[in-house]
Amino acid sequence: MTFSCPRCDFRGGLDAWFLGCPECRRHGQISVLEAAYPADALPLEAPFGTARDGFWGYASRLPVPDAASRLTLGEGNTPLVRSRRIGMSLGLPELMFKCEGANPTLSFKDRYAAVTVSVAKSLGFKKVVVSSTGNYGAAVAAYAAVAGLTCVVLCADGVPPLVLEQIIHYGGEPVVIKGPDRFSLVEYLVTEHGWFPAGLFLETPVHNPFGVEGYKTIAWEIVRDLGDVPDAVVFPCARGNGLYGAWKGFRDLLELGVIGRLPRMIACQPAGAATIEASLKTGAPVRLTPSPSVGVSINEEQASVRAVDAVRESGGAGVSVSDEAALAASRSLGAEGLWAEVSSAFALAGVEQLTETGNLNEDMRVVVVLTGSGAKWGVEADPFAPTVSRIHGTTAELEACLAEMGISL
Repeated sequence: MTFSCPRCDFRGGLDAWFLGCPECRRHGQISVLEAAYPADALPLEAPFGTARDGFWGYASRLPVPDAASRLTLGEGNTPLVRSRRIGMSLGLPELMFKCEGANPTLSFKDRYAAVTVSVAKSLGFKKVVVSSTGNYGAAVAAYAAVAGLTCVVLCADGVPPLVLEQIIHYGGEPVVIKGPDRFSLVEYLVTEHGWFPAGLFLETPVHNPFGVEGYKTIAWEIVRDLGDVPDAVVFPCARGNGLYGAWKGFRDLLELGVIGRLPRMIACQPAGAATIEASLKTGAPVRLTPSPSVGVSINEEQASVRAVDAVRESGGAGVSVSDEAALAASRSLGAEGLWAEVSSAFALAGVEQLTETGNLNEDMRVVVVLTGSGAKWGVEADPFAPTVSRIHGTTAELEACLAEMGISL
């Protein structure tokens, strides 16, 4: 396996290219390197591993060649659940949910962290740092604990207390940054003190080309479980790394002849931070100043250029979603027996909008990726959050309470 530059002909080995392509850097440009694999790295006779052997069954297409360094907490193999109610109400009988909240730390970030912290271990690093709005910090802290590495998480202001508690539980050290410039602090620890940057697949001075490869397994699991390619895959997006990683996974399978077509990739974001939709419209990267949103974990000012390209190349769409629509979508998931964080529900709300406009129709198989569980993200921001009935415990009170709820005895 090698790393290559999408802008020039540079190719290098498995080194920590945290400053990007050295050739482009000489010309004053930042270019994030990407992993490249031999054509036979994923065997056609068993493209999904043997006996469905989990996340590392795809190791030949992940950048951790040293088997002894591969960390696992049982990530991946998350449920793909067919909608029983929402799909029918929308006229999408083939609507499905990929439930990433079933991962060990309750979000899809475990796929990224499993790869990138494994790389840190294989390269001999002792300390990792990450900038996070919540979920990813918890994931890195967990895998750093398994690897025996020191972990510092530079958290965005407003991270829920339960997420901070989760990071501390794993032995990580959260530091809440009240200002906007968390990335410069990551750069300081990496360039001045030799720490490993566990995140940032973004065109910033310091970044990481490894972890995004873990998101490819989302695509492989979807194809494995469906036995086919969906027509559309819908992600809630901040920078869009999850969407782009899944797009890479589908392209891998197309290149290897496992599938014969690619799905449309759809990115859903808060209305005040819809950078992918804006970038698609202008044809150039757009940076926004996000307004406050209930989609805390996806409310970022900039999207990855590669995520925007993936949406464009796939014939997909960027969708701007209001907080009200996302909250309504979040509540509706309860009828499916699913509890996703509100940020995840932006994807379902985007599907509802695209169905209304005719961009999605009943003939299409649509997979909504619910990126995280609602278990650690509160509902304080939901003005329609239900109140809980409280009684002393007499049968008369119970009967009156049930009657008020509209439930007959």
